[in-house]
Amino acid sequence: MTDNTISSQFDYDDISTTWQGLLECIAEIIVILDVDYTIRFVNQSFITLLDYEPIAILNHHFSELVHPEESAVVEQHLSQLVAGQCQPQPLRVRLRHHDGSWRIFELRLCNRQQHHGINGIVLSGYDVTPLLAADYALRSHDVRYRQLLELAPMMIIISSLPDGVIRYCNPAGARIFGVTGILNTDRILAIEIAIPPAHAFLV
Repeated sequence: MTDNTISSQFDYDDISTTWQGLLECIAEIIVILDVDYTIRFVNQSFITLLDYEPIAILNHHFSELVHPEESAVVEQHLSQLVAGQCQPQPLRVRLRHHDGSWRIFELRLCNRQQHHGINGIVLSGYDVTPLLAADYALRSHDVRYRQLLELAPMMIIISSLPDGVIRYCNPAGARIFGVTGILNTDRILAIEIAIPPAHAFLV
């Protein structure tokens, strides 16, 4: 995918080839909005996680992606950002996937309208849907949310503090440890499966 397929009137001449490559490799989504909150740029993670073709989303108002119950709140936060300011706390927002479902993102908002080469508002963040579903499933034992958790492609481990006992490890994590299905973790400590250099951070 070429650069001009994921941006609209975005000045790539002001960004080095190295930075362009980094934008396409990082896991978090990056969205750049114009002053009227229309989408001017999205990175590859945005396209992958929300499954939109660039032509279907660029030059559209960002509110079209936001859940109706949260649209006013998002615009309020955007309007309160002054030039050069970043919102100190991430904003949890539901964004519409191409298939019509809602994914929950934690977004950091930064006003970079005065920054040469960006000239817009930068949104960046992660899809936290699987993590929230994991917590909810363990608390409610809801079959639907457990299915979402178990089908998640990323490893999800939930451990209790301060003893560090792993309460749950989904199938994706179990496969990493060479186990089929859901890992039985009742008596396994997080430190027992960590790579040795990481032990110090878990003690």
